[in-house]
Amino acid sequence: MITEVLLPREMLPQLDRYPNRTRVAHDPLPAASPVVEAPAAARTDPFPGLSLRQKLRALGELTALMSACERRQFDEAQRLHAQSMSFEEASRLGPGQRATVLQWLEACAVKPTARAPESARLPTPQAAGPRQLTVFELARLRRELQAVVDPSQVAERLREVVWSIEEGALRRFQSLHAMRIALKKIRDGLWSRPNRMPPNWARTLTRAEVERQRQPARTEVCRSA
Repeated sequence: MITEVLLPREMLPQLDRYPNRTRVAHDPLPAASPVVEAPAAARTDPFPGLSLRQKLRALGELTALMSACERRQFDEAQRLHAQSMSFEEASRLGPGQRATVLQWLEACAVKPTARAPESARLPTPQAAGPRQLTVFELARLRRELQAVVDPSQVAERLREVVWSIEEGALRRFQSLHAMRIALKKIRDGLWSRPNRMPPNWARTLTRAEVERQRQPARTEVCRSA
């Protein structure tokens, strides 16, 4: 009669530490010690406490003992994120070493947490598409600049700020927020010309803006209430 005993994978590294010994028939059986489950991180990481370089070196020592067939299975398991592989009967890897290899595959099979898309981490979805300030936003920005910079620098500062908001680093913020950031930097003396701004960049007006500028100003007649 053959009795088959199934051992959990966590007990395989412990088999080499306790060699077989003859048990006396009259000795009482030792009391069963409570099973303490290892933490999840300890069960997943086959080389706890080691740096990445040390882990790769230890793994290289294990793969060096594999046969050509076992090495192909190991590489394929890593590529497919499989949690197990088969070993040959005459494998040079001991039970503890096999358990370490399987534990490594199990750790590699853990899928990393999916990161949020880049557009979801931006403060505003306007950063993903084209940006162009309206005529009212341009007028407001010019008025604010006239109050904080020299009149001879208003045109150049306006050009720099508009480029930064529409095509530069401030593009990822909402228009009003971006203008406030630029104006604060200018007041504090921290503003500098954007690095990637073309030297001869000029803002292109939309057709609606051109038509609005061509329209003559409307005169209004004051009427008594």
